[in-house]
Amino acid sequence: MQQRIVLVSDAAAPLTSGPVILLKNLRRELSKMGFDVIPLTPDQFHGISLLDGSNVRLALGAFWQMESILDKIKPDAIHILLEGPLGWAALIYCVRRNIPFTTSYTTNFPEYFQKRFGLSPDFSIWGLRKFHERSSAVMVTTQFTRDLLKQRGFSNITEWSRGVDTELFNPNPLPNETPLPYEGPIWVGVGRLEAEKHWENFLSLPLPGTKILIGSGSLESQLRSQFPSAVLLGSLPQEDLPRYYRGGDVFVFPSPTDTYGLVLLETIACGTPVASLPKYREVVTSPKVGVLSENLYESCIGALALKRAGCANDCFNYVLERSWTRCAQQLVRNLAWIQYQGDTAPTMLPQGAA
Repeated sequence: MQQRIVLVSDAAAPLTSGPVILLKNLRRELSKMGFDVIPLTPDQFHGISLLDGSNVRLALGAFWQMESILDKIKPDAIHILLEGPLGWAALIYCVRRNIPFTTSYTTNFPEYFQKRFGLSPDFSIWGLRKFHERSSAVMVTTQFTRDLLKQRGFSNITEWSRGVDTELFNPNPLPNETPLPYEGPIWVGVGRLEAEKHWENFLSLPLPGTKILIGSGSLESQLRSQFPSAVLLGSLPQEDLPRYYRGGDVFVFPSPTDTYGLVLLETIACGTPVASLPKYREVVTSPKVGVLSENLYESCIGALALKRAGCANDCFNYVLERSWTRCAQQLVRNLAWIQYQGDTAPTMLPQGAA
């Protein structure tokens, strides 16, 4: 009988975000490894959709539904991807039944809530610490995040890498692919159009050529009005992104709140260097694939020099060891596996003891 892994996520399609991409690739890779993967996402629960253009749906009052669903599934492992309403519902279920579970920390919510709502980081840190304190393993993507959480009183922290699909993201244009119809150099940004992403720091730079921004969110109208010379394309299907990654000269990522930034690996895989901030030095570890500086303009000019020198091969070779298969394997090792005694009273097996 296949072992059942439940992945609980408050983010799901059509929302475009790192956790959504992560969930999609985990389902594929874990299924290939022989697991029965069961995602629990907001579209399966009663809830509301936010009317802010962000494609965010909240599963409100989900505990009783969660309880019924998990009782029927009887999972062998439960991993909670996000600290939203579904995450809390799954956490409460596990605690009440003494079922072990694992969590991941994918967004710096203290900085996010401070930027978007003006809330003190102290309150968010306290809430996040309460959320993760019973987790058998809090999975993080970088040593930077690990150190940050340790400073904030978190424990049971372990590494969990990310990957990139090199069949979709690579430097090789499709047979019918045409160059982007914009004046060069072309600067590309991809992500949700929300305050915590700081897109204004990119769009206000005095760069030559054309700035392209792909994504949707509550700030889309404001950014269109504030930066009329920029090309805002809205949300695009993931399979359309490689053309823009390949067609761009530099990928610009101004966000100070992401914990990793999957789009960085995607654009590097397509042969285009990154211009971003020093906090992503664990994602962009080679000077051949990007430039990181607190001065975003300097990062952009430096990355443009890499592109003009011909960095496509260096970029693609850089991502070859960063696979979704490795990401899924790490998750399996980190999971807290459940052993049922009859129908109830589960006990925890050692991590990775599938």
